[in-house]
Amino acid sequence: DGSRCAGAGRVERADRPEPRRGLGAPGFSGRDGEGIAALGRLNRLRLSGAELTDANLRELARLKSVTALVLDNCRVTGTGVRELTALTNLTSLDLTDTPVPDAVMTALQAALPKCTIRK
Repeated sequence: DGSRCAGAGRVERADRPEPRRGLGAPGFSGRDGEGIAALGRLNRLRLSGAELTDANLRELARLKSVTALVLDNCRVTGTGVRELTALTNLTSLDLTDTPVPDAVMTALQAALPKCTIRK
């Protein structure tokens, strides 16, 4: 049952692509975090509740174009969060419900003075 449109020929329904896992999608895990830096010129990234590792944050820190990053409810260590000091264009960082020691938060804010950090 193909639909017709004058002068356009047959119009077919395209199959929907498989849902993508990763970056902000349910089921994102640390091992899926490989390749984050391949996102190139990404400006905003939300990884709420993602199972990230410190290695993932090291790779994420290579995304120099990111200005807004949400890592709420992630289980990363202060070591991984320190990697984010490389994101010098960051203006907004949400670490709500992410266990980050106060000393790391202080160092992060000092390294990123133009960034509003939410904890």
